[in-house]
Amino acid sequence: MAAPSNREIHIFPDAAAIAKRASEIFLDAAKSAVADHGTFNVALAGGSTPKALNILLAAEPLRSAIPWDKLRIFFGDERHAGPTDPDSNFRMATETVLAKVPLKPEQVHRIMGEYPDTEKAAKEYEQLLRTQFNLGAGQLPRFDLMFLGMGNEGHTLSLFPGTKALHDNGRLVMHNWIGKLYTEPVSYTHLDVYKRQLQSRAG
Repeated sequence: MAAPSNREIHIFPDAAAIAKRASEIFLDAAKSAVADHGTFNVALAGGSTPKALNILLAAEPLRSAIPWDKLRIFFGDERHAGPTDPDSNFRMATETVLAKVPLKPEQVHRIMGEYPDTEKAAKEYEQLLRTQFNLGAGQLPRFDLMFLGMGNEGHTLSLFPGTKALHDNGRLVMHNWIGKLYTEPVSYTHLDVYKRQLQSRAG
């Protein structure tokens, strides 16, 4: 028998409606997390729909409603690009929301996509997660909210069908070679149900 699930699927008419609903979820999750444990840990995503979401978060009425001083910002993945590169997820987030709201630099934890050695970037970000979430051996970070987009072939973050980051080797963060794009982004890895689906597609 399948394990019970509390997941829900909502269908929206267009990307603007998705972004609006996501912004409402962001606000509700932030208020709930701060009331529960004083901090809101959120992982942002790249892409066009998250960009629209970010713009809403930085504008009124949400800008004044979100407890920005209680946020800790993380990223689910980053392209092999520096923070000012047009391809950088961090740059997109900075231009659309991070630079427009009252956040301190120490609240924002980016992946060092500019490193020539992406393994170094992955290891550093994994250690950052372990430190920020006070993780012991075998423990996983518990984000209050994590945004995930989805590509045409079903990838999310930088987890593409058939790539090495889908295979659990105990790592929280990995660099992941994407042959079709000829690039090696850095990605969070522990999305277990989703990963099993991508592995089955690749098989």
